[in-house]
Amino acid sequence: MGGTCAGRRAAQPRTDRARRHAGVHGRRRGRVHGGHRPAAGLGVGTLYRHFPDRAALLALISCDVLSRLTARTASAAASDLPRWEVLLGYVRDAVQEPFAMLKSVPVDDPDVAEPVARLHAVVLDVIKAAQAEGSLRADIEPAAVLDLLSLVVCRQGARADDPLALVVLDGLRSR
Repeated sequence: MGGTCAGRRAAQPRTDRARRHAGVHGRRRGRVHGGHRPAAGLGVGTLYRHFPDRAALLALISCDVLSRLTARTASAAASDLPRWEVLLGYVRDAVQEPFAMLKSVPVDDPDVAEPVARLHAVVLDVIKAAQAEGSLRADIEPAAVLDLLSLVVCRQGARADDPLALVVLDGLRSR
């Protein structure tokens, strides 16, 4: 079922309702596997009437999450905020999303690869701008900074104020 996120949405017009009821869309962290009932009380059978398998559901949710996060980060990047604040905003937004759950989506899934690339491009631009303004260490390659930030946000229980996030962000900040 290759294609784009939009194509996947168009092919399954009732998926928005199914995602909403599944309790896994957006900032809600529902469970969609192993026979567990999601937060909204829908069974797995109901989900699979709208999605061919778990991977298809997670890929569509990934597209939505990545697109929203990209839009928020790009909007902040277009503002007059200092680039460091934009980067912190990205981390605060990203830890609210279900990335730990979505890590099981194959990165070579063509529906997910494009939104991932768009998000990475926006965040890399913010990283380079923060380095240029002097708020982010310039001795670390932008791709390495992105990898560190991914480590911070793409794990179970991630929070912007947890010890790992604070240590990583403190280490990235210019002195």
